[in-house]
Amino acid sequence: MTRTSIALPIRLVLPFVALLLVSSVSKPAEASSCGSDLIGCFSRAGAIDNWFDRWVAGLECELAYADCVGDALAR
Repeated sequence: MTRTSIALPIRLVLPFVALLLVSSVSKPAEASSCGSDLIGCFSRAGAIDNWFDRWVAGLECELAYADCVGDALAR
């Protein structure tokens, strides 16, 4: 097997494993508030006219979501 043929399954499996770990540890009540915050943030970001500013706002939404999930897991 070549290096690229090994890297592809790893890149596909690793995010799936990470998702399973996070979903098995998180608490549903706390995770739902993070999800609703993310939806609201994406709604606000989607209303921005400039493409670059909208993209940056979307990245900020993702970072805020990751922070919220991290805090929920730490509790």
